[in-house]
Amino acid sequence: MRSVTTAFKAAAASSTLRPALFMEGLFDSGSLRLWTGYGTITWNSYDWTGAGTFISIKDIEERSTIEAVGTTLSLSGLPSEVLSLALNESYQGRTINIYLGFFDSTGSLISDLDTIFSGLADVMTIEEGGETCTLSMTVENRFIDLQRARERYYTHQDQQIKYSGDLGLNYVSTLQDRVVVWGHS
Repeated sequence: MRSVTTAFKAAAASSTLRPALFMEGLFDSGSLRLWTGYGTITWNSYDWTGAGTFISIKDIEERSTIEAVGTTLSLSGLPSEVLSLALNESYQGRTINIYLGFFDSTGSLISDLDTIFSGLADVMTIEEGGETCTLSMTVENRFIDLQRARERYYTHQDQQIKYSGDLGLNYVSTLQDRVVVWGHS
């Protein structure tokens, strides 16, 4: 069961829902913070730029089993100049967070948003139109890393990666072709 604050529960149970999604991409060149409304909102000491209907998030599944699930984020109506920025960014494996928030009856954002998805950027596709383009990115949750092969070897070099200075496997290469006689001959 998720733990959410009382204010968040009250907003979710309200007869008039005012939800908003917030998307945060932590890239090498800087962070991209967008939300599904208009204007700029400050939350968690950061400014979030309103992308309105130009941002879409495919269904996010929450499962009780431990498995890798993902989602797709899309930004449409982007000027073609932004395309070069996206193509030159090292995006794979970067953290993407998606939050759900609510506004109260006065239009103020309830300060405690709920993280509904956190994962790693995977594949980006770009569809170009005349003057604008649509950028889509698949994002996988961190369980996808469990499916990655782990290759380790019993060599001195491999041992130094994890245990720098350890000499326990220093002579393994000299033992490979050595003939060892056990007992009396």
